[in-house]
Amino acid sequence: MRILIAEDDPYSQLILRMMLEKEPGCEVVISGNGAEAWRLLESSPAFDLCILDIMMPELNGLQLAARMRDDPRFEDQPIMFCTALNDRGSVEQASLLAVSHYITKPYKREHIIRQVYRAVADRGEGCRIEPVAKVSERLGLETGQIGQLLEGVQTEMEKLIAELTAAPEKFREANVGIRLNALKGAAANLGARRLAEELSELESAHVIVAQQPGFDWVPVLRRVAAETGHIRRKLAAWRPAAA
Repeated sequence: MRILIAEDDPYSQLILRMMLEKEPGCEVVISGNGAEAWRLLESSPAFDLCILDIMMPELNGLQLAARMRDDPRFEDQPIMFCTALNDRGSVEQASLLAVSHYITKPYKREHIIRQVYRAVADRGEGCRIEPVAKVSERLGLETGQIGQLLEGVQTEMEKLIAELTAAPEKFREANVGIRLNALKGAAANLGARRLAEELSELESAHVIVAQQPGFDWVPVLRRVAAETGHIRRKLAAWRPAAA
């Protein structure tokens, strides 16, 4: 497993390297800024995961992720943000870039290692989204119809995410659980496998919050938002082909 870390703080570099290199077969490559990370991406053997800090010189983590998503070579590259920055704007930008995970400092090794393996395991697009041709054949619908239905799910997801981000207290409401269940079923039927999985976790979190009001469900919402962003990008890529 090859991991690229783009982080300008030498202490954070060292901590992440030491944590990850304890895992068997893990090779870590370090870059001190986003521009250097981009050069490594272009010139080195493929990486299984990129861990990016947001605040970096020359090219920050968000800019680097945007460049990767605009390049066919790296559009599906698993990315993880590890940063002390936790403002709403950065989280929203991360979700638009379909970032796999968003982890804030201080680091917790067990959590990071779990997310690293999850991100690497999900690299294959077939694990994330069922090919639209297969969905079309399975449902007996035209590919354009599949796209329209997925776009409807994406729109509903973005609406729900915006509501919960603006008013987190609404997460406890019963109708949220109903909406999550309906969207989960729609995502599964339309082949958005990873989105369905994340929605299942968010649905479980909704049940837990009713019993444990202090339960932190926001990281799950961030993963749902990231996967919704991925669906948006895929739909945008399919439209020119369909036309």
